[in-house]
Amino acid sequence: MALVAWLNATVVRFFVTGPRSNNWNGIQENCEKHWWKEVLFFINFAMEDGSHLFKHLQCLGQTWYVSVDAQLYLIAPLLILPLFWYKAAGQAWLYLVTLASALIPAAIIYTRDLPPSSLQIDA
Repeated sequence: MALVAWLNATVVRFFVTGPRSNNWNGIQENCEKHWWKEVLFFINFAMEDGSHLFKHLQCLGQTWYVSVDAQLYLIAPLLILPLFWYKAAGQAWLYLVTLASALIPAAIIYTRDLPPSSLQIDA
């Protein structure tokens, strides 16, 4: 993945031609700025200016899924191991995490006055 990010940031711009080649400039600039996030599986977090990367062009689109998958792989033991150590406490922990996973997005939607579904956002 590091090699592909490096190629997108440096070499590929010399091979892109055609009517949509101007779209590549934004992708190439993002590859130059955020290549390290692609390599460290950190691409799905907010950028320095507070905006989200999906408002911009991504360097490698498939790395969003790989980043989420790697992060869930790291978090999974925190959810599963308490069930093996202390069954009742582990179940309470899972209930708490499940409740938080519903309440946190609801609080963000409420405080920022967002529509509850992305289908309702006007482009």
